Amino acid sequence: MNCSRFHKLVADDLATTLKPALRMQMEQHMRDCPTCREHYTSMQTLWESMGDIPDAPPDPDMDSRFFSSLERWKREEKTSVSTTRPARLSSWFNSMGWLIAAGSSAAVLLILGIGILIGWNLAFKPRPGSDPAFSTVDELHRKVSALEREMALSLMHQESASERLRGVLLSGQLTPTEAPVMQALLQTLDTDPNVNVRLAALEVLQPHLDLPEIQHSLPESLLRQNSPILQAELIRLILQLEDPKATKALRELLERNHLEDYIRSTAESGISQLEMI
Repeated sequence: MNCSRFHKLVADDLATTLKPALRMQMEQHMRDCPTCREHYTSMQTLWESMGDIPDAPPDPDMDSRFFSSLERWKREEKTSVSTTRPARLSSWFNSMGWLIAAGSSAAVLLILGIGILIGWNLAFKPRPGSDPAFSTVDELHRKVSALEREMALSLMHQESASERLRGVLLSGQLTPTEAPVMQALLQTLDTDPNVNVRLAALEVLQPHLDLPEIQHSLPESLLRQNSPILQAELIRLILQLEDPKATKALRELLERNHLEDYIRSTAESGISQLEMI
C-alpha cells in the first residue's frame, strides 16, 4: 500500500466501514511510514474531537421570520393561481435566502428537510398530460445543492472554529472543485487560525491534486504554515507531485530558525529527491 492509497482509506477506517484486510494493510503501512502514522494520529484526534462540537443555537428570531415568510408564501399561492409549481417553489426558496445569510445550521437543515419533502411529493405525484415532474425535481435538486453550497461557504467564514470545521466537512460532501468552494478551501488552508480546520481543508483538497490551481497553491501554502503537522503533510503532497519548482519553497522553509528537526530533515530530503527528477 502506498501513501496515496493510505490517505484515501483513512476516513473509512475512522468510520469503521473498512474491510479487515484493508485495515491490516493500513496497519502495516503505518509501521513502515512515520509520516502516514502521524497523519493518521492527527486525523483520529480530529475525528474524535468532532463528537464534542456543540450544536449552534438557532437564531432567537428564527421562528418569527420563518412563519412570516411562510404566511407571505401562502398569500402568494392564493393570488397566483396561474403560476406554475416550479415558479412557486423558486419563489419560496428565494424568499428564504436570509437563512443562508444568517449562517444558521439548524435553519438551513430545516429548509433542506422541507425541500426533500417537496421533492418526494413531486416525484411521486404525476401531473396530468405530462411525464412525472422530472424537470421540476431536477430544478429542486439544483436548489438544494445551491443551498448546501451557500451554507458551506457561510459556515467557513463564521467566528466559531467548530462552525468553520463543519463548513469544511460539508464542502467535502459537495463538489470541492467548484471555483467558489475551492477558493474558500484554499483560503481556509492558508489563513484559518485553527490547525484542525486547516488540516481538514487540506484533507478535502487532497483527492483533487491533479488540478493545476491546487498544485500551484501547495508550495505557497507551505510557507504560510507554522504547524509541524501541516508542514509535514504539505511536504509529502509536494513530493508526490514531483514538481522540481517546489524546491524553492522547501529552501525558503529551511531558512526559518525555529523549525522542527523532523521537518528540516524531511525538507532537505525532499530537495534532494526533486533535484534528481
